[in-house]
Amino acid sequence: GFILGPFIGGELGHFEVLGRQGPLAAFAAAAASLINLLFAWRVLPESLPLEKRTDPAAPRRRWRPFDLSALRTVTSVPGVARSVGLSFIVTFFFAGMELTFRLFTEDAFGLTVAQTGRVFGFVGLIAAVVQGGLIGRLTKKHGEVRLVGLGIWGLALGFAGLAASVLPGSPWGLVTLMMGCAFIAAGNGLTVPSLSSYTSRRVGPAVQGITLGVMQSLSALARAFGPFAGGLAYQFIAPWGPYVVGAIGFVFAAMLARGLAPLADHAATAADLQPAH
Repeated sequence: GFILGPFIGGELGHFEVLGRQGPLAAFAAAAASLINLLFAWRVLPESLPLEKRTDPAAPRRRWRPFDLSALRTVTSVPGVARSVGLSFIVTFFFAGMELTFRLFTEDAFGLTVAQTGRVFGFVGLIAAVVQGGLIGRLTKKHGEVRLVGLGIWGLALGFAGLAASVLPGSPWGLVTLMMGCAFIAAGNGLTVPSLSSYTSRRVGPAVQGITLGVMQSLSALARAFGPFAGGLAYQFIAPWGPYVVGAIGFVFAAMLARGLAPLADHAATAADLQPAH
């Protein structure tokens, strides 16, 4: 999906809709999402049967918009607060890069929408190779904790490469850009699945669902604020601003990753943990 999606979107950007280039890709994405919805509705089996659902006679919790009990529950397991925080940091800076990258390729290199889509396709290809073909073997050999650290360092190098691609007088600007993208794809491909695996294994079975839900919620928050911060850095610092800031942020995250608790003792710390009520 990450290979074909950006590539197809970039190619569709050639066509005009109502005198503008670009909207056709959005319409195509909307149509694909509708097909996906219908497919899930008709084909996807229910994962939670009726007999395993909450007793309808049981008292229901009153919904509170800022209920932090779930966050307190999952972060009480040693190592989980740090891994959830790392997930937020990675998503925050990555989302800022996603927003500004198209502006960057046009302003710095004069690339078209289609050419930028092909760059994203290249990124997706590397990510697919890492996540689809390498992550399992690498995890067995090195473990999630080490892969999280390696992945974050890869992201730091990749962001630094994007910033370095526009150094004055550099004859290798586009090559440096592509190398930076390669490091970002590989680093993200190592970090994201390793963090999810680490976190789900670190907690007991009773709270795996709520833990991954908290991670997804914080990732959504990072995707809200990351583009905002990236856009500000792009406008008020320089086109390379989001990437220098991101590289510094990833160095900080790599230092945090060194303190992740090992998985060897996770069962003893999480076995009796139950979801907060």
